[in-house]
Amino acid sequence: MKKIAFYVVVVLLVLVTIGAIFGGFDKFVLGGKGAGLSSKGVRLVTNMLYDDVIKAMREDNALFSVDRALEISGIAYKVTSAQFSKDFSDDEAAANKKYKGKKILVVGKIDRIGKDDQGNKYYSIKTGGQRDLEMYVRMVLIREGEIANLKKDDTVYLVCNSVTKIDSISGVKNCIKLTSYLNNGERFSGFVARVLSGKEKVSEKEAEAIIYSYIVGNELPDGSTCYTAIDQACVNSIDSIVEFKNDEFKQKAKKMAERLGVSIE
Repeated sequence: MKKIAFYVVVVLLVLVTIGAIFGGFDKFVLGGKGAGLSSKGVRLVTNMLYDDVIKAMREDNALFSVDRALEISGIAYKVTSAQFSKDFSDDEAAANKKYKGKKILVVGKIDRIGKDDQGNKYYSIKTGGQRDLEMYVRMVLIREGEIANLKKDDTVYLVCNSVTKIDSISGVKNCIKLTSYLNNGERFSGFVARVLSGKEKVSEKEAEAIIYSYIVGNELPDGSTCYTAIDQACVNSIDSIVEFKNDEFKQKAKKMAERLGVSIE
């Protein structure tokens, strides 16, 4: 497969090379002034970012590192329910200092669902320890349907922004599911726009992947599935476009890279 096909299709299959080698390359700031950006191109890149961040958080064969995914998403820590509870059991003051006032991604399995004395719904998440290490979670009912579907033994990825305590048991509140927090990639639209307008600091490989993906996104038909989900139909569609427009895409990418002060092959 030709070079442009390699960058775009690999990005789609393993989803977004951005951050895959975080820390392995020198950083730089894209120079130059960014022209008006195409919403179609930005949408494709944000969709791919969303898909790869989800995979990275689940440690499911993503090119994105977990640390870079957290950074881009504005989340301070990823922590299992067991580790969270252990941290508070070992040293409550240190745990409060670490987690309090920060967005954290909590991962665990739902043990039971109940209501407190005021009738507020809560979830307890297994920690693998004794019952007094059970972790309580209060959800923000932003999406009632999503919350209603949660059931015992579901593995959940929750973004929470407040530490709490219920009956002397440490927990978290103001939580929503990771997918809701990321809002189908909308959370990354500003990041992508800043990179493409020369205002965001990224690695060379990240910039190259974004540029190629942005260019291909502009060529997709308005009704493409790629603007809603990165699935096999999307991959096939992009593959076919790339095969016919490989040289054209390479030229566009080089011009865009030059405008942004990036050197790509």
